[in-house]
Amino acid sequence: MKWFHPCAAAALVLWLAGCTGPAKVRTTQDPQADLSPYQTFVLLPLPDQISETDPDLALRVAPVITDTVTQAFERKGYKPASQRAADIAVYVRGKIVPHVDVTTWGYLPYYGRMGWTKGYPYAYGYNLADTHTFEEGTLIVEVYDNHTKKMVWVGWATSPKAPNRAHEAVQISDTLQRVLASYPAAVPTKPASNE
Repeated sequence: MKWFHPCAAAALVLWLAGCTGPAKVRTTQDPQADLSPYQTFVLLPLPDQISETDPDLALRVAPVITDTVTQAFERKGYKPASQRAADIAVYVRGKIVPHVDVTTWGYLPYYGRMGWTKGYPYAYGYNLADTHTFEEGTLIVEVYDNHTKKMVWVGWATSPKAPNRAHEAVQISDTLQRVLASYPAAVPTKPASNE
């Protein structure tokens, strides 16, 4: 195995440990909804809490969410409006869920004991298992027709939570931009002709 260099192994381990990869984005649209007449939007108030293990997460990321969503819709040609006047209402929410992965390999090490007592088999010792704990976040963008109050489009992405607070804003902004990339741009209104 001369071709496998120890530095390559170290680089692979560091890459796998630090790189979660981009979140998988999914979207769906109400097949009966016509999004072309929409010209204005309003961003609905964000939820007070996203994570039970990190209660101030919503406060820390609210400005990032507001700026990113507003800029994304403005780049697509939508104009901000009041909640009363807007054509669409945009609601952003998220959830952080803790996960524990346990992989049991099924082997008993040599220092475990097995035997019989009073006619019954017994075993004690250690079982080889890998345990990995992580938090996974889902970010959801819902778009409602502001007049009928029906959802017309939804997009979401799920990925492991940012490893630290320094990366939170970047990860959330990037994920929101990727989710909103598939939302259609506003169709420019044609000026009325004076014939």
